[in-house]
Amino acid sequence: MKTNRIKPLYVLLLLAFIMGCSSPNSEFIPQQPDPNQIQIQQLTEQLNTCQRENSRLNDRLEASTMANHPLDEWVHITDIAFGQYTRGLDENKDGIDEGVRIYLVVRDQDGDRIKFSGSLDIELWNLATDPPTAILKRSFEPAQLRQHWMGGLLADHYLIDLPWDKEPTDVDILTVKCRLHEFLTAKTHEIQRAIEINQ
Repeated sequence: MKTNRIKPLYVLLLLAFIMGCSSPNSEFIPQQPDPNQIQIQQLTEQLNTCQRENSRLNDRLEASTMANHPLDEWVHITDIAFGQYTRGLDENKDGIDEGVRIYLVVRDQDGDRIKFSGSLDIELWNLATDPPTAILKRSFEPAQLRQHWMGGLLADHYLIDLPWDKEPTDVDILTVKCRLHEFLTAKTHEIQRAIEINQ
């Protein structure tokens, strides 16, 4: 009886073929996702969500109650003025001013004194020089302004003490300017006043 014997060479070729088919092929390895691209995609989705939400809120704002009522039905600023005691600030009582004390009165359409929501810029100038010299400049946001409100039975104004940025010399009259920006109406109100100082 004749026995079929596979030659060693054939066995080696068969094994090589099997191993070749089962070995990893770089052309078929799936690429790993780029972390940067993933992050960009996530941020893009977040941005789109925020833009949609912003658009929704704008639509609600346009349809809000305020848009359907005239301004006169809302309490808003019609006038601002300096209080009569606005003057130089002499805290140590030595007869020499170290700054200015500002009393600011804000009135609504009915003439009542009110608090307001907005910002305030204050400047103090020496107009006797050529060119005029800025003595101090300050800006106040709503949270800061609330700290200066004097409300109560006998008080309904803002009180703001400001030391010099640059001490004035050889002058006894300075000009204080206030610029108030109201958030409700987006209007700006400006006033100025000359005050005497002691040196």
